[in-house]
Amino acid sequence: MITVIALMLFGLNRVHVSTYEILPGQASPLSPMIKVSGVPTDPQATTKKSGFMMVDVALRQMTALSQFWAQVRGATNTVLLSDLVSKGSSFADFDRQSYLDMQNSKDNAELNAFRALGWSLTPQPTGAVTTDFTVGSAARKAGLRIADRIVSINGSPIANSCDAIAALHDVAPASTVQVGIEKAKVSDAGVITYAEPTMLKISTKKTPRDVAVSDCPGITTIAKSWIGVSLSDGVSYNFPATITINTQYIGGPSAGLAMTLALIDRLSEGSLSGGKKVAVTGEIATNGTVGDIGGIEQKTAAAITAGAAIFIVPANQAYQARAAAHGKLAVIGATKLAQVLRELRRLGGQPPVPYTKPNF
Repeated sequence: MITVIALMLFGLNRVHVSTYEILPGQASPLSPMIKVSGVPTDPQATTKKSGFMMVDVALRQMTALSQFWAQVRGATNTVLLSDLVSKGSSFADFDRQSYLDMQNSKDNAELNAFRALGWSLTPQPTGAVTTDFTVGSAARKAGLRIADRIVSINGSPIANSCDAIAALHDVAPASTVQVGIEKAKVSDAGVITYAEPTMLKISTKKTPRDVAVSDCPGITTIAKSWIGVSLSDGVSYNFPATITINTQYIGGPSAGLAMTLALIDRLSEGSLSGGKKVAVTGEIATNGTVGDIGGIEQKTAAAITAGAAIFIVPANQAYQARAAAHGKLAVIGATKLAQVLRELRRLGGQPPVPYTKPNF
């Protein structure tokens, strides 16, 4: 009997299921990851400033046995594959989306950092970016991929997602549209580059009944047809410096606030953190608003392991982080970048003063 049970447990431990365990990742210092060229920066920035750390989590696919024990003990650090990947997408799409989120976070971090230091920056549209697919998507079947940018439809230029929606709105179902795209090449390490525009032929389908009317300006009725994609607005900025943040193999949007603070620290005089080790997590929008993230308990554990004195988290999740911290580090709830900068000054950090004055 013991042998039979042992064999059963061995077998269950070899069968992988579509559930993933969320585990503490690492709290990584950002300063060594950042390179700045085009504007002078404080030459002592990497030595006199403890700087900021971004925090991540790890996902591990579970076996039937580990899933069973997790259910027995009431574990809450698990997630279904279906919660990570929509029905119309694949796990490869999930990886591309994660790296696209990271790239957007870097762009938003640069934008917020330069604006906080006095620069005025204007967005330049770059097209409609593919972010997801529906089941049976005609666009995916034709070869469109996550992170690709649509720049024209039937010869009309596309500056943003609403342009694309408007261009397709009155096209009859079963029509073939000529879509100009800039294909995104996503390296194994998550670096995204774009190719020159190419043409793609996509056959439209009748819009499903459960699709709502778009909230784009000027559109008041349901589209006649669609191609089965979700889109976001692609934008770029003429930043005053070239910044490289080496986040190879790390995806997702949750490092946005951390990268913003690390960039402000690098580009300003004095120490924004007051010489303290500060772990940070939270998505950041173009207007400086801090958004919620996943795996807050696991990220708190990673911040403690890394020896952080302060952990800055989205305000809505501060209570979870404090409960997981057990008093081992101070937790600050973040709502906006300006509020975080005030909190850091209250804790001994210096105000952000640009090392190089903005030129207009």
